Amino acid sequence: MDPRVIGLVGVNQNFTAAALAQKISTASLESGVRKISGVTGITNFITIKAHVQAGDVKQKIQDALKRSAEVEANAIRITVTDSGVRLEGKVNDWREREIVEKAAWSVPGVMAVDDRLTV
Repeated sequence: MDPRVIGLVGVNQNFTAAALAQKISTASLESGVRKISGVTGITNFITIKAHVQAGDVKQKIQDALKRSAEVEANAIRITVTDSGVRLEGKVNDWREREIVEKAAWSVPGVMAVDDRLTV
């Protein structure tokens, strides 16, 4: 890496204000760093790590599936892990599979979906 380029590194764990905090923090850091003599660039490695309760994630996905008349919610097993959500079970067609996966991705805090659904 070019010694004139500064790398910003960190993790923001406050998910509710994460996007705003990242913008403010990054802008403040970049503004301060740009004033350092010899700095020619800034690389932002700041990441957002959501802190969510596994039970909340599972319930929100189940609620979303129940609202969809197109999917039999009881046929889907949802497991929340540290790395994301695992979906297992049987759906009737590819469209239902897509609906279930989108429901999982729509829940705040879900960072990965392991789709093991069968058609």
